[in-house]
Amino acid sequence: MNAAAPAGMSDLEKEAKEATEEKKPGMNTIASAIKELYFHDKYASQKHDTAMLVKMVGQVAATNAKACDPEVVSKGILAIFEPYNQAKSAAGTGAAPMKDSNDDAAPSLNTLAHAIHETWEKQITSGNPKLDNAQLLPLICQAIATSSTSGDPTVVAKAIESAYAKVAAN
Repeated sequence: MNAAAPAGMSDLEKEAKEATEEKKPGMNTIASAIKELYFHDKYASQKHDTAMLVKMVGQVAATNAKACDPEVVSKGILAIFEPYNQAKSAAGTGAAPMKDSNDDAAPSLNTLAHAIHETWEKQITSGNPKLDNAQLLPLICQAIATSSTSGDPTVVAKAIESAYAKVAAN
């Protein structure tokens, strides 16, 4: 296999690599936690306050920005939901309210989870050995921390993509 092979991986090779890598802690661990928080907010919560949750994810990332251990960050993200949703009424434990179909198209925590997942895919399929978790994760956490103050998941997603592009270009 030549050095250019990872960039020219077939879809099957990429899927196999992803299946192997997703068992390891990394960016995908963080993306999965954010995706779970998204589902909690969308289906189990009465609040649906994306901006507040994005800011809270940013606080978790800021607290852990130096090392950005993906397991610690994920646990911190998942812990957001417990106090956030405590005000849910007992009557609200039934089926989730019907939502406007356009709601799914709006920027959300899912936008953020998707950006992290896409960056993770680029990382594992790039074939670039300098893009390891030790170097990349703190940059991603820092990007989340600094861009999340707006509460806009699109801004955070772009910051993640930009942070990855900078490190990949070096």
